[in-house]
Amino acid sequence: MFLSPDNFHIEIKEKLSFIDNFNTSSGVGFCLPCLRMKNALAHLQTIPGITIINQVENPDGACYFFKDYEGINWHIKDYEIQDIFINI
Repeated sequence: MFLSPDNFHIEIKEKLSFIDNFNTSSGVGFCLPCLRMKNALAHLQTIPGITIINQVENPDGACYFFKDYEGINWHIKDYEIQDIFINI
């Protein structure tokens, strides 16, 4: 996990598959960074072009799924600790 200068906690997760080639449909690659910060919803609401598409509650706090202005889906957790939830 990395801590950015903006106080984002970023976790990079490797998604592995035991295969013979690098076909992108086979599940090989790296997941998007798993972002965490306190008051994540308030932060998202300050960013133009963000659309919140879902919210789930974990024992550690909320997780917000959102789409950015380029149509890329992300999620951000409204807490800073590393956890076992939303490992996608």
